[in-house]
Amino acid sequence: MIIKAFYKYLFILLFTIGFTSVQAQEFVMPLQRNALLDPYMPAQKNTFGSQREKHGVPHTQQLPFFDDFSRSGLYPNDTLWLNNYVYINKTFGINPPSTGVATFEGLDANGKAYTAGDQSTSSATTDTLTSTYIDLSPYADADSLYLSFYYQPQGFGTAEQRLTDSFILQFHPDSLLRKNKWDDSAWVTVWATPGIPGGQDFRQVMIPIRKLSSPNYFHNKFQFRFYAYGHRSGNLDQWHLDYVYVNRGRTKTKFENHDADITVEDVAISKPSGSILNKYYAMPVKQFLAGVANGNNPLASSVRVNISNNSISFPEKNVTFGYTVTNVETGQENSFSNSGVNVKALSQQTFELSNKAEPSLVSGTKTTLLVKTFAKNIPDNFGQNDTATHKQVFADYLAYDDGTAEGGYGLRGTNIGKVAVKFTLNTPDTLYGIAVHFNQANQYVGARSVNFGVWHKLTAVGAPEKDEFVEKISYVRPEYDGINGFTYFL
Repeated sequence: MIIKAFYKYLFILLFTIGFTSVQAQEFVMPLQRNALLDPYMPAQKNTFGSQREKHGVPHTQQLPFFDDFSRSGLYPNDTLWLNNYVYINKTFGINPPSTGVATFEGLDANGKAYTAGDQSTSSATTDTLTSTYIDLSPYADADSLYLSFYYQPQGFGTAEQRLTDSFILQFHPDSLLRKNKWDDSAWVTVWATPGIPGGQDFRQVMIPIRKLSSPNYFHNKFQFRFYAYGHRSGNLDQWHLDYVYVNRGRTKTKFENHDADITVEDVAISKPSGSILNKYYAMPVKQFLAGVANGNNPLASSVRVNISNNSISFPEKNVTFGYTVTNVETGQENSFSNSGVNVKALSQQTFELSNKAEPSLVSGTKTTLLVKTFAKNIPDNFGQNDTATHKQVFADYLAYDDGTAEGGYGLRGTNIGKVAVKFTLNTPDTLYGIAVHFNQANQYVGARSVNFGVWHKLTAVGAPEKDEFVEKISYVRPEYDGINGFTYFL
């Protein structure tokens, strides 16, 4: 679960939650629901399919076709893709070639399990991602067409894959000869991989698009699709897709046992920088300014810039990189850049630049800082992935997390289990409430209770209990439909 201390004013040093539920054993489980998608669903239902409704047929894309899922949003680009089952995010992939991945798992487009509560161990079709039409009618084998992509099993997903899971790529020809009959609705599997227990790094795959008597791919309504097999009962058996690219004039080669294309020139940001604060991801303006005033500056000493060199044309590329921190409300901005570093071919490096963000950026009753990191090199085929951004909010709450959940945390093996989360203040204040994201489980637990407590003094583990409570909230039922997945207790 995710926990925030929600404040107008604060003074509490220690915040805990208690579970009436185990010697206690901690565990992490996959999500059974993606609450971040809830606010987007009405708009998404109207957006996807709009191309078909407006024009009668899907939009036809000309080459090149490229999507690395680096643009903002939780759903695929509806000018390139015909469905929205996958989850676009910047948190589940481990070191992707560019910021943002498409995650395939057992949650539908609404962020809910396909078959909630299913205890089956068998694999079934989960998410799919289908391209719009691509006009390949002008091309032939001599044009050297390839579809390439990067994929990663599991990533930061909490459920390990099984050998019965799989990830599959199919092409849609104009027709396929089957049992002496032409089938214009057929899909042809051109690549597949089984589940990989333990996961692996992102790997690139390059698939040629060739002219065959049956099937024929050089037509004006060519399509491709990815789909996954796995558990359908939650955020399980994940596959992460990135850097999907279809174009002519490409050359496949091997680089350190990876498929690679010598024609690609690209340097990208692989992930956002992370919090620019020492300890928290969000904090009240009052607490931030008090820390600055008493010499306990909450700002981190450095800002991380995560760079991917996705090219092999040269052993190294010289990359200029840096960051900007902007107050969204006032427009005040601090920035810093480096004159250049060398990054090896098909590699990733993280560089730390001195944090030049000035405390004066944070003011008033609420401040939103937009943190942007960038990396640049010329030539560059895909300039849209040269930057990555995230927002940090200074309002009326403290939080360690970035507001997105990758898994659920809990206790088992005890009747009374307690978990404590410590918040250290820079000045006395008043606690008004807490916000909790409850992860849905396979089994119904809505009738079980959760107790919350705020401590002034907490007894060490194993010592006779002499806890000193400031406030208690007892026998609370888990709720799952709060704002952005959070339930607020005031």
